[in-house]
Amino acid sequence: MERASLETMNTVAFLSSLPISLSQSHPRHRVFSGQACIPVRQYYDHYRIVRRGRAPHRYMPFQSPAVAPTALLADWLLSNKATINENLVLTPTDSRSKLGIYLAKSGKGVLKNTELASFPESVFLSSKTARSSLEAEVSALKQWSGADDLAPASWIALQLLYERAKGDGSSVAPLIKSIPGPGELDAATLWPSEQLEWLKGSLVHDRLLEIAGGVLEEWEKINSEVGNQLFQAPQADFSLDLYRWAIALVDARSSSVSSGKELIFAPVASQMNTAVSPSSRLETGSAGMFFSSKRKVKLVSQQELQPADELTLYAGASVRNADLLVERGTILPNSSANTVEMVFALTTMDRFYEDKVEILEQYGDDCGIPSQAPAAFDLAATDTAVWEPPEMLDVYLRLLCLGTGDAFLLESVFRSEIWDHLSLPISPDNEKAVCDTIIGACEDALDGYVMSEDSGYDGDAADTVAAQRWAMAKGLVAAERDILRRTVQAYKRRAASLDVIEYYAERRLKALDLLRPVDESEIVDAESGARVGRAFDENY
Repeated sequence: MERASLETMNTVAFLSSLPISLSQSHPRHRVFSGQACIPVRQYYDHYRIVRRGRAPHRYMPFQSPAVAPTALLADWLLSNKATINENLVLTPTDSRSKLGIYLAKSGKGVLKNTELASFPESVFLSSKTARSSLEAEVSALKQWSGADDLAPASWIALQLLYERAKGDGSSVAPLIKSIPGPGELDAATLWPSEQLEWLKGSLVHDRLLEIAGGVLEEWEKINSEVGNQLFQAPQADFSLDLYRWAIALVDARSSSVSSGKELIFAPVASQMNTAVSPSSRLETGSAGMFFSSKRKVKLVSQQELQPADELTLYAGASVRNADLLVERGTILPNSSANTVEMVFALTTMDRFYEDKVEILEQYGDDCGIPSQAPAAFDLAATDTAVWEPPEMLDVYLRLLCLGTGDAFLLESVFRSEIWDHLSLPISPDNEKAVCDTIIGACEDALDGYVMSEDSGYDGDAADTVAAQRWAMAKGLVAAERDILRRTVQAYKRRAASLDVIEYYAERRLKALDLLRPVDESEIVDAESGARVGRAFDENY
């Protein structure tokens, strides 16, 4: 049996034995304090990462050089009518896995909204064109029933592998030679199983396991139904390990354009770092005159830049170390990037389920909270002494934990004010249920970690890559533990002070001015119907 085929079989056998499936209930589901409120630690709809398994694929008919052929890439881009600003220099690096695109040190700065580069469709892969391009070359794909089930990123990964199998005959061969090949991409999704064990108990580990099943299922479907039509030598050109690499590469290096409606894998952009406040952006436009159907992607400066400044693309509203480790094999040292995602879900076991769903449908969309799907909240590290819960977490949990004693607030007469009421404590029983829910979820998470806090790296000291991965895993787990413990402490302090908190009933009485001493003029005699005393103003 060929070596590639044997490796694929071994990887499939290993992944098939994973102790989790996409349909399996999470082991940490529980009901707190008799409330129908289920904390869910990890549910990811976006399963675009790759599973645990053996070391990256070792046999490839298309072998890329150890150093990115920068000159070849630049010449190829220019020959395909791409443009590169004179201040933007594609500097060779010692590894294709390294990220970073900068303005030339010896060049000039650029103003805001300066076009730094432009790329025609012929030099990048796109979710809009990947499927049609493959169907044009492989007619069997047009009749394939599973085509509509593939995500945009999967089509790009499939086209990447298809072009890679052509070797130097591919029209995008210089692009493929400039990207990190199998064994060079350091995403945590491609770590061997013994290294992934370091993360066991972490949300990252849960995420990798869940994604593993999705990508394995997708590969098996493609391989069995159209693999022979796509590739002349499927075992060599479309092994499971290669598909894992391609998916991980597209996830880590692709960019979204057209307001998130399109995903592209483009030269230069695939080598750029991302940031919450980026220094550049990608735009799409016409590559021809007037109403030409040909398109191009432009790299444009987002702000005024100086020589040697780095070009970055938008990473989203926040950057999380969990995402960085999964997709790019790195973490940031600053504490603000450390987060723990907790997910809670309303369950149909709740006797007030329908009323709560209606309230979430009315108010949840504006706050980013789904009405029926699980709602995710990031517990974040903070440098301040007082820990504050994420916005809307308490509001959501108070609604989920509303029991019989507070169910009157679910009546239609309160619908216009219910969301404002939930922003403050409702009742002692409700607030206790909220505290018990979050404390129980965090303590369950803390119990799940395998790596001991005083453990040290016991692997081969000469293996610097493994040592670095261990350090990142330990740092991530330590940060998650710290966040979870601080959350537990904060809610335990709240639970200890339930008797001094102002609740809905007291706030309502204050609003009606009914907490003041009762005046004698307000007391009515039960027999005569007369007031016991005269009002103050009646004496004048």
